[in-house]
Amino acid sequence: MTFKTDIICAQFVNTPKEKELLEKAERFLAGRFDSSDDQIEDDIRSLIQKLRVYQIELEIQNEELQQTQRLLEDSKSGYVQLFQHCPIGLAIISENGILEKVNETLAIMLAKSALDLTGLPVHELLTNDSKDLFLGRFRAFFKNPEQKSLECICLPVHHKNRILQMRGARLQAPLIINHITQKEYVLVVTFQDITAEHELQKEISNSRNELNQIFESAVPLQVIGLDHRILNVNQAFCQIVNKNKEDLIGEFCHEIWPSPTCMTDQCILQRVLSNQPLNENDAPYFDQEKDLQVGNEIRRYLIKTTVKRDQTGRPLGLIKAILDITERAKTEQALTFSEERYRSIIENSSDLILTFSLDGTILFANQALQEALGYQTNQITNLDFQDICHPDYLTHCQQTFHKILSNASRQNKIETIFRTARGKEIEVEGTVSIQLNEEEQTPIVRGIFRDISLRKSLENQLRIISITDELTGLLNRRGFMEKASAAIDSAEINQREMTLLYVDLDGMKNINDTLGHKVGDQALKDMAIVLRTVFRQDDIISRIGGDEFVILFTPSQGVPIVPMLAKRLDEHAYRVCQANKRPYTLAMSIGSDTYHPGSQNSLEQMLSKADAAMYAIKEQRKCRRSED
Repeated sequence: MTFKTDIICAQFVNTPKEKELLEKAERFLAGRFDSSDDQIEDDIRSLIQKLRVYQIELEIQNEELQQTQRLLEDSKSGYVQLFQHCPIGLAIISENGILEKVNETLAIMLAKSALDLTGLPVHELLTNDSKDLFLGRFRAFFKNPEQKSLECICLPVHHKNRILQMRGARLQAPLIINHITQKEYVLVVTFQDITAEHELQKEISNSRNELNQIFESAVPLQVIGLDHRILNVNQAFCQIVNKNKEDLIGEFCHEIWPSPTCMTDQCILQRVLSNQPLNENDAPYFDQEKDLQVGNEIRRYLIKTTVKRDQTGRPLGLIKAILDITERAKTEQALTFSEERYRSIIENSSDLILTFSLDGTILFANQALQEALGYQTNQITNLDFQDICHPDYLTHCQQTFHKILSNASRQNKIETIFRTARGKEIEVEGTVSIQLNEEEQTPIVRGIFRDISLRKSLENQLRIISITDELTGLLNRRGFMEKASAAIDSAEINQREMTLLYVDLDGMKNINDTLGHKVGDQALKDMAIVLRTVFRQDDIISRIGGDEFVILFTPSQGVPIVPMLAKRLDEHAYRVCQANKRPYTLAMSIGSDTYHPGSQNSLEQMLSKADAAMYAIKEQRKCRRSED
């Protein structure tokens, strides 16, 4: 058996005897032993046995060491995985603020890769304002991070800044960071995105500010505790009582705003504490009006009291809103006076005033309307609108009411005919509007009318005068043009022909010159009688000027109407002159024109053609007389 000297380690030779044995073994192996070393072979065997034991122990220790190393590697891998996939952002930061290692969560927060972030100074990821704050506080944070935190605003990610909160622990550099010695310290930092929390806090702060602004800018407000002491007031309340806010808070409410019910069973706060309702209606508020001397003026206030409760419904105190209703009280008083005056005006008005529901039920009629229709109050309120409205106008009135109701207009003018209790008709005009019933808040119709029967009668008389020839009683030119135009339009629609005759009374100048204008006027009247006798009542007969007459009529089919009518006119003219022994004869020149549907001929064109035809006949007669 051979051995190498280098396998015998000094760590296995501890005693002097073992050292001596080692020297002998070395001489034996080198061939330099002497006779005094007789027992060296036995000793060497003993040493070999001992070395084998040591070798076995060493192998066992080596195996345990390898197993420990594997466990360490597994733990290291687990910690690396935990670091990388931790649900919060993690980073290892060196003393100079460099990101030595970051996990995936932090990389996602910053919208960068972990590789891009590694080696970057933290302040390069921050906004300018946050960068200065970080640089100013990081060194102190690095030395003693316990119980401390840093908040910083990162550069925009997806157009939005992120607010991150940093918390850390100071440790010796781990082995995974190669270029930092284990004697150096680093920070293991957690990054928590608190953007949403900051925004929520900001909203809460803004809401509180808004509430404070509303409280201060609202009507006078007073907050009272359960001990009857004032907890808070706004500036408007201070102005009413002419005191500072500091002087009011803590004072008893009844000392600042005395009330007969304070500190009695009727006190609102006492009712709340004894669980009694604030009012008879069990509403969550209580209204009370009170007069208060402000300067040289007595003003009226409405005090609206509500109970301040916590989330469980337990009362915490009272909130009182004080509304200055002085002007409203004056307005209500003026309104009451105005209503009484308005009612008096309506009752005594000469106008016909009527109110009825949408279904036609008459709700009110003033005295003037009752007298005009001949009804008593108890009679007319039992009627419907259709009972007093003429049937021919009822549909028009109903359409007008619905037009107003549909907001097409606020009110409408209307003309209609009312019927009295005795059946007499009264023409009225007025305005109608839709209003709300004060009691039921339902829409009603209110109308104010005037009796225009006399005016209509006078207007009709004036119109007749305006379209009538004063001498003959026939239509004048204006009347003819109105009625003839309407007749032509009707003929076009109904596709029927119409004939126009233009009649000139011959010899009128001679009658006037020889017999006088009075006789000439009689001749024109006789001519009107002849025309009325020959033509029908529906035909349009007119004296359009001087001795000229025009007739528009519908001819009979298949009859040569113009020659026949000319003959009949001559015959009737002769009879009238003979019967009345006139000193003249009535001779006529007649021209005509016919309207055909679709011909586009105007009434003026027809008159012009008929007039030309009449003068042509008149010229023919003059020529015959000259030849004779």
